[in-house]
Amino acid sequence: MEYSLILAKLWGWLLVILGISALVNRQMTTKMIEASKDEKFLWSTGFTTLILGLITVLLHNEWGFNWKTNITVLGYLSILKGALRFLLPHNVSTTLGKFNNPAMPFVALGLVVGYGGYLLVMGYSII
Repeated sequence: MEYSLILAKLWGWLLVILGISALVNRQMTTKMIEASKDEKFLWSTGFTTLILGLITVLLHNEWGFNWKTNITVLGYLSILKGALRFLLPHNVSTTLGKFNNPAMPFVALGLVVGYGGYLLVMGYSII
């Protein structure tokens, strides 16, 4: 099986499951935002995000005018996000604090679920 399809399914399911669970479990989302003030939390999530991004880019570094480029961009964004959690933990904490606005998470998480759904459609070749 092609890496593009595997990674589209992986990222798609990850984004859909995490997005829906954050939308449904609003109290946990608030607790996660509060936890972002702890540097140990930022380091552990930064490490996980960095590893996921590196694996994605190493296995799938394809650039073109098709849906597969989305996976590569997602990998690079994950590397950037993981690195920022190490390099600028205070800025990350401040930025995440802005998501404590009652309306903001619903918009952002709705986009995350939609993007995950798009990756699942492409990964399972539904269209």
